[in-house]
Amino acid sequence: MSKNERKIILISWFIISILTTSCSTMRRAEFVEKDTDSMRDDNSGIFCEKRGEGKQKILLIHGYGASRMSFYDIVPFLENQYELYLVDLIGFGDSSTPSGWEYKPESQADAVYQFIKKNKLNDITLMGHSYGGTVALLLLRKIEKSKEYSLVKNTILIAPAAYIQRFPFFVQIPRTPIINTIFL
Repeated sequence: MSKNERKIILISWFIISILTTSCSTMRRAEFVEKDTDSMRDDNSGIFCEKRGEGKQKILLIHGYGASRMSFYDIVPFLENQYELYLVDLIGFGDSSTPSGWEYKPESQADAVYQFIKKNKLNDITLMGHSYGGTVALLLLRKIEKSKEYSLVKNTILIAPAAYIQRFPFFVQIPRTPIINTIFL
């Protein structure tokens, strides 16, 4: 890929991210005004928004660079039948951002595991999108090792980052020391 192509991709990504963030923030503000049951788990550092009153529980885990709000478009279709737990992973959304904490999928899976245990959630359906799918898979492995099979009943993975791959150019930007300060 040439330098010009990279510049075009970078500029396009930047413009699209600004436009989608500003548009979705306006639309999502209406959703948050509804009555929600939210909780912050001080042990795991995870912030969670609880929606719905169904018998079956779904724990939704967002992708990298997102938050629980990325599921707001599908919540209205699910909240009448299910009890939904929309979590913000550590360092995202309204969850804590502890310094010195290892922001890696394994640590996120540990935090979600602690959240599930503390809130005594059983027979849940895990729904993970992208990076959240990776966290869900690592969480399943942790549950399998602990033999606490009653915690998770089903798993839904949406475009999970489930195999070793090279990061795209735009994902490597936050890893570049000087450039990350400019963009973040």
